[in-house]
Amino acid sequence: MQAYFVVYNVFMDALQEIAQSVLSASSDVVVLGAIFAIATSYGLFFGKGRAVSLILALYPTALIFELIPYFKDILGTVSETSGDVLVKAVIFAIILLPLHFIINHFIFTDFSFSRIRKLFEAGILGLSVLALLIAFSYRVIDISELYNFSSGIDTLFASANFFWWLLAPFVVLTFLRK
Repeated sequence: MQAYFVVYNVFMDALQEIAQSVLSASSDVVVLGAIFAIATSYGLFFGKGRAVSLILALYPTALIFELIPYFKDILGTVSETSGDVLVKAVIFAIILLPLHFIINHFIFTDFSFSRIRKLFEAGILGLSVLALLIAFSYRVIDISELYNFSSGIDTLFASANFFWWLLAPFVVLTFLRK
């Protein structure tokens, strides 16, 4: 009978530690998880072609956004407020949407019929969208006024690693091309 209580106590201690670690998770996990869930759901709901075209549309959108003439003069460069960041995000989305729909007309792919493979591919594509959005949030639209990621995320997406984050979705698309 005493062995039962020992096992019970060990199990309850482990359960308590797991619950404590989940509840003390940083807000980064919540933000990244929400973006990942939205991107994955978008892929599942609209299909693989739309998810791929979203990934491919992010690249020219960032380039066009960076090259908008007089954009920095209009918003000012002294100090950015959260309103400026939101205006930049809206302009980025306005550029992204038409490019996304144009590129979508040239993408002819769909998920496989296997439900597990479909979930896996949607999750990997969602992870690619997440990586690109976070990388662009450091270089294209500085969102530090709205949300400041922890130092671990800052180190991971530092400017030295920016090239690899831009390259990673292409590697994913290469493996998920069929």
